[in-house]
Amino acid sequence: MSIAGWSWVAFVLSLGAKYLNVKSKLATYGNEAVLPFYIFHQTIILCVGWFVIRWNMGILPKYLIIAVVSFALIMILYEVLVRPFNVVRFIFGMRSKKTPADSDSFPRGSGHAGGCD
Repeated sequence: MSIAGWSWVAFVLSLGAKYLNVKSKLATYGNEAVLPFYIFHQTIILCVGWFVIRWNMGILPKYLIIAVVSFALIMILYEVLVRPFNVVRFIFGMRSKKTPADSDSFPRGSGHAGGCD
């Protein structure tokens, strides 16, 4: 690759670092879902593709069907089987989901230092 090519890559990466480095609910959700999505994606794409590839239609409709159906199935699996359960979250390498009792057991500023009163 030429110097111009590498320069364009560096330019695009710097734009991403400048303009895409924002905190949002969608970014937080996506960051949490990335590992289960990665683990599920190949199996789901292969299973959906095994059925769709035999259909009598063009390549573009097959690709779009496989992409949309696979994405939907992966997200459904994540939402139903992984996200709500701490045991499954641990298996997928995710942090456990905090419960309200975990975060409010000792509110800050209450004067409780954990010692004898």
